[in-house]
Amino acid sequence: MSYKSPFALPPPHLRKKADQIKVELSKDSESDQITVLNVLHVRDHFTQQRNMGAFNSFCSSKFLSASTLNMIADLRKNTSRELTSLGFPPSDVAGYHNRHGGYEQQTAFLQAAIVAGLYPNVAHRTRGDHNFSTMTNRKAKVHVSSVNAIKGQRLNGKCTVTEGEVEFIVFGEMVRAL
Repeated sequence: MSYKSPFALPPPHLRKKADQIKVELSKDSESDQITVLNVLHVRDHFTQQRNMGAFNSFCSSKFLSASTLNMIADLRKNTSRELTSLGFPPSDVAGYHNRHGGYEQQTAFLQAAIVAGLYPNVAHRTRGDHNFSTMTNRKAKVHVSSVNAIKGQRLNGKCTVTEGEVEFIVFGEMVRAL
């Protein structure tokens, strides 16, 4: 989250296609962070195959910035190295993620970790609401760059949870809209 988004802004006539690709890369996670993690997993595969040319082609076809993804991967590697120096098990034993299975099977675990890391940046809404309300009762919408803002995504429209239930979302930062 300390780097800019790896998703490049496509020309206007390709935005719908870019949005569809972003939804595919999210693998129905409804999470920008997990979407980036999915892309990093693909990058790791290309890196292991020593085929960075194919990775660059993949990035071009998916409206991704290869240089930003490489910076994020370097940050991930440096963080892992730092944690190892503090006594945590080395990440190269089973990857950079949960050691009890691949992250594809551990999405709920990763989402819980994201929520814990971003708390108190939590917003909620109830049936029929378009906007979310933060813990300080500020109204909020999903940012247009989020995978959740893409037309057809559940969090983009009106809340449809069962009456009496609450829908939650976590956010990295609030941005004031004009």
